[in-house]
Amino acid sequence: MEETGPLRARVRAEGWLGHSWIRWTLTLHRDDPRLHIDLDITFNERFALLQMPIHVADAVERWTDGLAGGAVERQPGPVEWPLQGWSRVITGGCAVALITADAYSLSLDDRCWQWTLLRSPRMAWGGGNPDIYGGRDWHTDQGPHSFHFIMQAGTMLEDDALHTAARQQAQPPIVFDRYEGLERPPWGNSPPRRLWTAAEQRTQHDTDMLTYCTIACYGPSVGMCRAIAFSAGILLLCAGVAGCGQPAAAPLGRVYGDPRAGLSVFKFSGCGACHPISGVSVGVGNPPPAPALDGEGATRSPSWLRAMLPAHLRQEKLAPLSPRDAEDLVTYLTSLR
Repeated sequence: MEETGPLRARVRAEGWLGHSWIRWTLTLHRDDPRLHIDLDITFNERFALLQMPIHVADAVERWTDGLAGGAVERQPGPVEWPLQGWSRVITGGCAVALITADAYSLSLDDRCWQWTLLRSPRMAWGGGNPDIYGGRDWHTDQGPHSFHFIMQAGTMLEDDALHTAARQQAQPPIVFDRYEGLERPPWGNSPPRRLWTAAEQRTQHDTDMLTYCTIACYGPSVGMCRAIAFSAGILLLCAGVAGCGQPAAAPLGRVYGDPRAGLSVFKFSGCGACHPISGVSVGVGNPPPAPALDGEGATRSPSWLRAMLPAHLRQEKLAPLSPRDAEDLVTYLTSLR
């Protein structure tokens, strides 16, 4: 017995099946009428099948297997049939289903509901005894394998519900969490607004802080360093140029993004609705409501574009860009010469 807690109970058995090490894990969760069956095996057999028989207590009244795009009724017998996703039997007025994305064939003979998991015939090749196979005796399906089944019982187990459960089992939710550096938070240098301090939120509400700037400094000796700037001078500079006016003298800078990705950002973030670029966008209106950006890279430095971008997007009520998308857009604008 591995767990007996109030939310989950789990039992595990390990041993040998022929020459193969095997482990069974059975899990029940509180308020969930499903049994999770996990089977791990290192399969070392030759000319053998690995099958999982389930003995049904009463005579089977109805047998249905899931297939791609639907389901099919089967008649019990020794013949093995293909399936996809799930199989259901009705016995004694109760429906029992087994859901899996790891097994694809089974049979139902009398009361034996038998799933075929692995096969180990000798590996086939084109004939003869070429050097690459010399002295070898390979068999299929050998090695480590893992199988996951969900057994569910109820008075009514509809086809659609079983299709949904099979899809959810085959495509579990993806959780992505990224950390950079020692104890670096996942949001890097751009914390979400809910983590801003009260003073920053009040300043934002009073419209005195028009932007939240992240300055990236790159150098061959120090690598990459970042500093979050709340300096009033920098913020006022951003405010002064937010309307696409003439910038103050800006230092030269380097770009680190992808100009092709930046073109996509320009098209799909709404910039082209106002700013025309030859061959890319025409702007909405006659004349367009904002200056053309042809030759932008010859008149604006990357540092100036980075400082201007957050406030300008907010002023135009456009969605903020991720750091990567912002750098790609800066790189694309810098390439317009």
